[in-house]
Amino acid sequence: MSEIAEILEAKERLRAGGAADSEKINIAEETLGLKFANDYTEYLKAFGFASYKGHELTGLCNSARLNVTDVTVEARELYDLASDMYVIEETGYEGILILQDTKGNIYHIEPGSKPEKIFSSLADYIQNERI
Repeated sequence: MSEIAEILEAKERLRAGGAADSEKINIAEETLGLKFANDYTEYLKAFGFASYKGHELTGLCNSARLNVTDVTVEARELYDLASDMYVIEETGYEGILILQDTKGNIYHIEPGSKPEKIFSSLADYIQNERI
């Protein structure tokens, strides 16, 4: 089991969709014009999408509200995002988004601001639950 899967499996009230296959991941990457960070790809392959204890992580699913492609395309219209970033969580609080870049770094962005790096990996973000 991957590190990201172990961390999420330990979370209270974990709910997850079905695992995403490589074809779905490739289509999402092509649509967004980037390659997901390795830990996000591991997460997609293990869970598809997941929620736990007040957090809803984007992923690959039929819900536009939780689908990383849909959420990121919309966010690119509203925020000044670099082309190598995608949304991993909409916090539901004052328009704050949590982003990841293709290298795996995690960022926090608020409306009218630039992304601020908060963690170096998805695992660090999930373990620390800053937001």
